[in-house]
Amino acid sequence: MPDFIEATYRNAKYLEYIRTLSCTVCKKPSPSEAHHISTGGMALKCSDLETAPLCNTHHMEVTSVNSGKKTFVEKYRIDWIAVRLNCLVGFILKKNSQIEDIREVLLKALETTIKNGEVR
Repeated sequence: MPDFIEATYRNAKYLEYIRTLSCTVCKKPSPSEAHHISTGGMALKCSDLETAPLCNTHHMEVTSVNSGKKTFVEKYRIDWIAVRLNCLVGFILKKNSQIEDIREVLLKALETTIKNGEVR
C-alpha cells in the first residue's frame, strides 16, 4: 500500500459483534449485516468501527443506487453517530470481551472521532 494511503482499521471481533445485533431500522433480530456507514475514500470501506447492523432488506435499500444514503437517513431518521456509540458501548459491556479488544477499539474510535472533527 502506498505511503499516502492510510490503512483502514479492521476488527473481525467487532464486526462479529455487530452481526449479532438487531437491525437499526426495523429491529429484526440477528443475524444482521455490518453496514459500513461511510466510505474510506478512494473506493475504500471506512473503518470497521463505523458500522451499523442492518437486516438484508435495509442493507440492500441503503446501498441501492436509487435510494442513496442521504434519502435512507432522512426516510428512517437515523443518527449514525448515536448508532455507532450504542454499538461501541454494547461491545465494551459484552461479557466475553477481552480488555485488549476493548482498549484497541476505544483507542481507534477516539482517533476516528477526533480525525472526523466530531469532538469539540
